[in-house]
Amino acid sequence: MALDEPREGDKVEVINGIRVAMDPDIAPWLAGVTLEYDEYYQGLVLTGAPGGC
Repeated sequence: MALDEPREGDKVEVINGIRVAMDPDIAPWLAGVTLEYDEYYQGLVLTGAPGGC
């Protein structure tokens, strides 16, 4: 995960007003996943993935 410009071939969507780019190969694995800010890690984390993430 990176805060960067989309790369050629990325799938780009606007989610809650935020432009999100993702590799189309992993896009299906992101269904049901939430991006949250974690106070402990002081950064962004993905939650809700089967098997943990």
